[in-house]
Amino acid sequence: MKKLLLAIMVLPFTFAACKKKDEKKEPTKSEILKTGQWKVSEVYIDKDGELILDYYSQMDECSKDNYYTFNTNNTITSNEGATKCDPAIDQETTDGKWALSNNDQTFTITDSKILPIDGEQSMKVASIETSTIKLTKDTTIVYPGFGTLSGTIHATFTKK
Repeated sequence: MKKLLLAIMVLPFTFAACKKKDEKKEPTKSEILKTGQWKVSEVYIDKDGELILDYYSQMDECSKDNYYTFNTNNTITSNEGATKCDPAIDQETTDGKWALSNNDQTFTITDSKILPIDGEQSMKVASIETSTIKLTKDTTIVYPGFGTLSGTIHATFTKK
């Protein structure tokens, strides 16, 4: 009888010990965006896989070190980085707003100068990973020195 009573008392602890440890929850795309600082590392336009314009290679070096924070209040903070193009510009400024929509498949920026396209920009989310953001958009733009360009713009951000 004592053995049966002991077995009944120990049984709940045996099942509790077998319970799986809580698995670490993967961050959402929004959480990834709001974590850290991001630098533009690639911007180009292609059409049917053929490069039309490599915008990033034409950027001034003082712009390439700029980085951006996608704040929790959906504003974007722009930081001039180590090298400022214009000493009169503040080191940090608010540079528009951002939003994820369409089940995290659309990334929209408004009132921002991050990308070389004016106005509100909604881009398809190709991927948002812990260290890279890849966006695309079919577009037609007028670019000085190149004229009217039609194709797909690709923008990549990497974590600073």
